[in-house]
Amino acid sequence: MAEAPAAGGTGIEASLQQTLRVISSVAAPTSVLVATLYYFGWVSTSVQANYFRFDASLLGFSTQDYLLQSISPVFLPLGAALLVVLFLVQCHIAVRRAGSDRADRLVSAVLAVTGLALFTVGLVGIVRPRPVDLMTPLGFAAGTGTLSYAVHLRRSRRSALFSETATPSGGGRGLSLSTLALSVLIGLCLVWVVAEYAEWDGLHKAERLEYNLPRKAGVVVYAKQRLLLHGPGVEEQALSDPDAGYAFRYDGLRLLVHSNDKFFLLPSGWSTRDGVLFVLRDTEDLRFEFTTS
Repeated sequence: MAEAPAAGGTGIEASLQQTLRVISSVAAPTSVLVATLYYFGWVSTSVQANYFRFDASLLGFSTQDYLLQSISPVFLPLGAALLVVLFLVQCHIAVRRAGSDRADRLVSAVLAVTGLALFTVGLVGIVRPRPVDLMTPLGFAAGTGTLSYAVHLRRSRRSALFSETATPSGGGRGLSLSTLALSVLIGLCLVWVVAEYAEWDGLHKAERLEYNLPRKAGVVVYAKQRLLLHGPGVEEQALSDPDAGYAFRYDGLRLLVHSNDKFFLLPSGWSTRDGVLFVLRDTEDLRFEFTTS
């Protein structure tokens, strides 16, 4: 009785290995990681740009820029995900070593209830959506994976009662296809998780930038012609010196970002209710001075 579960476990592991080989042949792990980081950086940057009322395409970021935007925020969740995977692998080994029908029935029942509860959390998130919601995709992913593993344990227990020869010849292929479908479904949910986390990261960074705006580098703009920069805290001064190279000076500006030879400036009194963003190209007609005040 103790040998049969191991055989069943070998079958599912062989199917999983075959599925992973198929996925790896289509998309290398490194390519998937780079694409995920790029997507994370793009979503996070877009959310920040929308918060300050401009389109992220104006930044002209390259692929490297988006990757650099995503590396720091994903360290913690990626490390946590790897720890969870290692924990689940150890749990799987412990369940296989138990090798008893009673333990399999108990674990599969607990997993089935847990999976249904997690799946319900995902459904509730669909019915009652929130602006940024990690629990909905996590509920679907964890619920699907938990229910699938519960079904696997049930099949392993049944294989202890029936001979391997009683299994239809197409069972291995069907098992591989079902495993592939489940892997794709869970993968889509994880992409959803990445998108939700990227939105949260972008919103958090934007709110922190607004809070720290008074401590950001101050910018003084000198212009040969009047720029008509108006906003809370912005002051325009006409320079009377006829020998000066510039005719106007603008104070009360804060640097948001410099990208693609463009300065993205905010009024010192910017807020979501009252504020405007200025985009000035770095040309000879303008001079920029940076201050600590």
